[in-house]
Amino acid sequence: MATYSFEELLQAHLDDMYAFAFYLSGSKEAAEDLVQDLFVNLKLRQVNTEGVRNPRAWLASLLYRLFVDQWRKEQRSPIQYAGRHDGNFGEDCIAKAIDASPGPEVLLQLQEEQEQLYLALQELPAKHKHVIILHDIQGYSLAEVEQIVAAPKGTLKSRLHRAREKLLHKLQKMQSRQLSKQPFI
Repeated sequence: MATYSFEELLQAHLDDMYAFAFYLSGSKEAAEDLVQDLFVNLKLRQVNTEGVRNPRAWLASLLYRLFVDQWRKEQRSPIQYAGRHDGNFGEDCIAKAIDASPGPEVLLQLQEEQEQLYLALQELPAKHKHVIILHDIQGYSLAEVEQIVAAPKGTLKSRLHRAREKLLHKLQKMQSRQLSKQPFI
């Protein structure tokens, strides 16, 4: 098992942690604050990483717990992500997925799809939203998600299945509403 320096953790996982924090918090500023708090806490506490097998999952677990702790301090109702959105739907993630320079039509379509996905995710219950974000969007394995949210693998599989069904239903509903608003030509 390797030991990771603070600088190695920061360089290797900063973008992933920011993307995860953005999906959790729903705002650029809150995501930046969460990631900053995470790495400041790690630096100040001089955390020993000797037993860490998967630093990405370990950091995501710490970030998730930090998010939940901050949320608990703010309110005592079900987790609610920021209602306002600054229009940034993860351009960094989009840029990584695009291998060539597509035209403006493709970029607009992609941005609209990202926006619909984001809005549909906000309507899911927190336990479903977290599993979808971690597994399907951030790309964590079920074993890593199990470690991050501290829930049994069977429970996570069930939540993931239900979350996908609900998300699909919400996206289809949004699409049908959007189609009904378009004028006939």
